[in-house]
Amino acid sequence: MAEIVRALAKYGFIDVAGKLPPLAEMAAKLSGAKHEEADLPLGIRLRLMLTELGPTFIKFGQVLSSRADIVPPEVLVELSRLQDDVPPGAFGPVKKLIKEELGAAPDKVFGKFSETPIASASMAQVYEATLASGEDVIVKVLRPAIEETVEEDIEILEIMAELVENHVPELKRHGPIRFVREFARTIRDEMDLRKEARHAERFRRNFSGDEDVYIPRIYWEFTGKRILVQERIRGKKLGDARLDAEQKHRISRKLALIYMKMISTHGYFQADPHPGNLFLMEGEVIGVVDFGMIGHIDPDMRERFESMIIAFANRDSKDFVRKLARIGVLSEDTDVEELEDDVFALMDEYYGFQLNDIRVSDLFAETLELVRKHKVRLKARFALLGKTVLTLDGFIRQFDPDFELSYVAGKFAKSAAKERARPEAVMSKSMQTASEFSYMIGKLPRQLGDILEEARKGRFKIEMEHLELKEMVFKLDRAINRISVSLLTASLIIGSSLILQGASQGTPGLSTLGLVGFLIAGLLGIWLIIRLLRSGV
Repeated sequence: MAEIVRALAKYGFIDVAGKLPPLAEMAAKLSGAKHEEADLPLGIRLRLMLTELGPTFIKFGQVLSSRADIVPPEVLVELSRLQDDVPPGAFGPVKKLIKEELGAAPDKVFGKFSETPIASASMAQVYEATLASGEDVIVKVLRPAIEETVEEDIEILEIMAELVENHVPELKRHGPIRFVREFARTIRDEMDLRKEARHAERFRRNFSGDEDVYIPRIYWEFTGKRILVQERIRGKKLGDARLDAEQKHRISRKLALIYMKMISTHGYFQADPHPGNLFLMEGEVIGVVDFGMIGHIDPDMRERFESMIIAFANRDSKDFVRKLARIGVLSEDTDVEELEDDVFALMDEYYGFQLNDIRVSDLFAETLELVRKHKVRLKARFALLGKTVLTLDGFIRQFDPDFELSYVAGKFAKSAAKERARPEAVMSKSMQTASEFSYMIGKLPRQLGDILEEARKGRFKIEMEHLELKEMVFKLDRAINRISVSLLTASLIIGSSLILQGASQGTPGLSTLGLVGFLIAGLLGIWLIIRLLRSGV
C-alpha cells in the first residue's frame, strides 16, 4: 500500500490519498514533496503511474479505457496507449513451467522450440515451435509467478475501491467496488489460458465455412491452464501489408463484415481488433488471433442496440432515451427531459445525412459525451462494445481512409432487421415471450399473496411523486383490466391445449371446442396488443 501512496504523490494524486483515512497520515508526510511528473496533463500522469505500478495496474488501465461513459476523452486517449510490451524474462523459469504443465521439458514435447520469445507481455510470453508431427505452432506461456502477483494487487485494489466508495462522494456513483470486482473476474479469466482456447474454438465454429476469415486451430493435447498451443498463421500483419487502394477497400469491407457478424449475428466478438491481432493471408483471407478479451451481447441487448439506431434514424429522442436507460443506469441526478432535449439536438445535427456520410467514431464520441454529461452509467458489456467499434473504426480509417464503416454497418443492420421479420424468427420470439409470460403468470398468485400479507400486517406502503390520485386510479384500473384480459387469454390457451390433447386421444367433439377456444384467445390477444400499441406502453 505504501508503494501506491508514493506513486499517487509522485504523479500529483496525493489529494485522493489524503481523503482515505488509513492513508491520510502517510499522504500528509509526502504532500510537501515536489515532482516534475505532477505538472503533466491528467491522462499522461495516470498512464505513467499505472505503468510504474506493474502488470495488474496496466491491465486495470486497459479495462478502464473501455469505460468511455465515465472517463473523459483526453484520459481515454492516454489509457489506450498503455503498452503491454515488457522485456522478456529468463527462459529457465518458463522451461520449468512448461514441464509442470505438460510433464516434460520443451525439447522433449516439441520437435523444435525457440527459446527467444517473439512477443513479451506483462502476463505472458509467446514462442515459436514445431510439433513432433511437423506442424508449426505458437506457444503462449504465462509468466512464472504472475498469478501470485496479480492476486496481491487485486487485494490492494479491492481495499482502495472500498475506501474510495466510502470516502470520495464524487467517485461513489461510478461504483468503484463493482468495477474492481468485474476487473478481477476479467484478469483471472485471462490467466486461465484454457478459457482463451475455448473462445478461439467457438470463433472457429462460428466462422466455419466462411472463406473470408480464418481462426487458428487449438492443439488441446498441449494446452493447459498456463500454456496454450495453437496453429501458426502464415501471413503478414494487416497493418504491415502493402496493398493498393482497391485491395485495401476489399479488405476493409471484409473486416467490417466479419465484426458485424460477430456482434449482430453471433453476439460474441473479439474485443481487441488492433493491427497486431489481424493477419492478411493468401487469397485475401483475414486471420484473427488473440481471444483473451471477449465481448458478449445477448439477443435482447442486440435488439435494444439496433432499436436505438432505428430511434436515432427516426429522430425519436424519447424512445432513444428509453432504450438508453435499458442498456445503462440513469443516476438520481439525471434530468430526463434535458437529456431528451440534448439527444434531439444531436439527432437534428445529423438529420439528412446518408449513412456513409456519418463517421461512426464521431457519432459515438458525441453520444458518449451526452452519457457523461447526464451521468448515465452504461453496462460493462455495452461499454466494451463501444470501445471495440471505436477501435475498429479507427484502424480501418487509418488503413483505408476512403472506407466508411457506417455504410457496411447500416446495410448489415437492415439485413438483420429482415432476418428478425422472417416468420420462423417471429414464431420463435413469440414462443419465447409466451414462455416468459407463462412464468410470470405462475408467480403472480404468490406475489399478490405476499402483497396482501404485507398490507394485512400494516407494512405495505406506496410512494407517489408528481402523480394525482385521479390519474393514479385511472392508470391502475387500466392496468388491472389488461392483466385480467391477459390472464383470461392465457387460461383459454392452456385450457384449449388440454382440450385438443383430449381430442387427440379419441374423445369426440373436443376438437371443435378447442379450436374455438384458441380463436377467442387469439382475438383477445390481438385486441390487447392493439390497446398496448395505441397507449405507447
